[in-house]
Amino acid sequence: MTDPAHDPERKNLPDAADPVARIAAKVLDLLVAAMLANILPPVGMALGFLYLLAGDGLEGGRSLGKRLVSLRVVDTETTLPATVRQSVLRNGHLAMLYGLVFIPILGYILAFVLGVFIMAVELHAIFRDPNGLRMGDMFAETIVVGHSWAKLPQEPEPESA
Repeated sequence: MTDPAHDPERKNLPDAADPVARIAAKVLDLLVAAMLANILPPVGMALGFLYLLAGDGLEGGRSLGKRLVSLRVVDTETTLPATVRQSVLRNGHLAMLYGLVFIPILGYILAFVLGVFIMAVELHAIFRDPNGLRMGDMFAETIVVGHSWAKLPQEPEPESA
């Protein structure tokens, strides 16, 4: 049996979440981490890092950002909520970028250079992959699901005569 996350047709996967909603949820999560870092330095920096790593493994596969925009991360095979392990696998490279900004001067440069590359790859995947699977989702065998954040109104179907 092939792994659904790597199945070229990916017919077994639930519908992926709206890419704009996913980006909004990640921005909210980054704001949470930044607030922790500013309110409780230096402990808050570590808490923010841990939150970015493990947040998608919180209750129901939902970080605070995902909870606010009605998304969740689920296992591609079982569709159960993501575990903390899966959250660490899917977010490790993003949390690393957050951690780099706390290294004076060189950290900002590294975070910017690596961040541009990583974000370009991740955004390309979210928008181009039929199931919105990004690099982290493929590592962790997860998918982000949920309601579309912004839906256009549906036109009513014409009644048949």
